[in-house]
Amino acid sequence: MGPSLDEKRRRERMLYRSIGYGLIAVAATITLALVVSALGREVVVGKQSAPGEVAPAPIVSMARPQPMRLAVVPAEGEEQPLVLQLPVNLRGVTGIGFGHRNDGDVLELDAEGSQANMASGSRLLRRFLATRQVSDLRWFALSEVDAFNAVYVGAPAGSRVFAPVSGTVVSMSDYMIDDRPHGKVIQLQPLGDSETVLVLRNVDAAEGLAVGQTVSAGATLVGTVRDMGSSMTQPLARFTHDSGTSVEVYVRRVAPTDPIA
Repeated sequence: MGPSLDEKRRRERMLYRSIGYGLIAVAATITLALVVSALGREVVVGKQSAPGEVAPAPIVSMARPQPMRLAVVPAEGEEQPLVLQLPVNLRGVTGIGFGHRNDGDVLELDAEGSQANMASGSRLLRRFLATRQVSDLRWFALSEVDAFNAVYVGAPAGSRVFAPVSGTVVSMSDYMIDDRPHGKVIQLQPLGDSETVLVLRNVDAAEGLAVGQTVSAGATLVGTVRDMGSSMTQPLARFTHDSGTSVEVYVRRVAPTDPIA
């Protein structure tokens, strides 16, 4: 004589319950793996030394950077988006921060990677909702304004800076602070775009760099990171182990006939 109807129902309930518990365990394992993966993929994490612990010495990088997207200027109309490459070798990067300039002609930037000083839950949710693979690059928000239009790439003074875009050097001028020169302001016009200029500040120009010279993204040396000393506040200082020394990068919209300042 086989099991009664009640016994069959009891066994079915136990089976469904076991399957449910198994699915929950699998989902929890996958979630934990994703969290560990997200935390383990950090590239730029900022200050993490314990009190009294000696901070790691920053690396003055002289090598070319590996191709890595830093930010994108969104396309308007039929234009192609302008991609900015990381201008400093990643091994020498001390931190990356996106901020906001109030100049009306500065274009908005879409940051690559994920925000390091965002709540971990929000960061994980963004990874789940991302429509494309999220870059390993991590950065810090330096302002309350979400419309970022300037990026600071932290690196020790003397680190070599390479062109973030391919194009032409259209201007080099002294960076004046309190009527004193502090390095150069280098402006590059992206290839095939007469209405956009990329600006580099907090740099010393490379020897031989000249107006009219063509540059290649990630390959042409344009200068070295300058130690600005006490001449200005470094936005990255609160996130890095050093004084926040960095090269500032932003993109301006200019009319084809406008003189480059």
